[in-house]
Amino acid sequence: MENKQVKIEKILRLDEYIGSNNLLEVYSKYRDSDSFLLGYLIDELDEYYIFETIDDYGALDGFSLYAKSDVDEILSHTSYTGIYESYVHLQKEKGTYDIFSLGQQYKSVPKKSILSILEYCYLHKKIIMLNETDHEISRGGRVLSIDNSTITLDQVSYYNDWENSEIEINQNVPIEISKIIGLDIISKDNYLYEQYLKQK
Repeated sequence: MENKQVKIEKILRLDEYIGSNNLLEVYSKYRDSDSFLLGYLIDELDEYYIFETIDDYGALDGFSLYAKSDVDEILSHTSYTGIYESYVHLQKEKGTYDIFSLGQQYKSVPKKSILSILEYCYLHKKIIMLNETDHEISRGGRVLSIDNSTITLDQVSYYNDWENSEIEINQNVPIEISKIIGLDIISKDNYLYEQYLKQK
């Protein structure tokens, strides 16, 4: 079977890929042009798509919201996705695809709206990572507070722990929910950091 590259036009019948086994490369308009999301399109929620993302070894990395307006292009059936599809198959065959039960955690998250997801993260003291239209750099931390229009993350503690010299955060400033273009709802990195905090 010929393995040709297929370029999917932005938002053109992308909903047909929901729940499919097509591994996708998703490129952003607003974020770092050198990076992209690798994953399966599993659902849509209002103005967002939800992806099951894959890590560098073909294991489950997490579940992410991605703004439809931020999608620049999507590729499938590339050499790259072909390699990772074989990695995913091997991880599943060995029973190592989801070693931290991220899928079970994701099922517990109410997905009525982005607000319902953020409220869940607040109530369950989750660490999240998000992207917004005003900043190229992702913002992370535990959800400190939320209302109908803004969310505040404990970025000060988060970046102090990581001693991140690229990001200097002196105060936890509210972020407008309407400006969120990406959100890691459940991720391997955030789960592991939460376990670290429990032992701290």
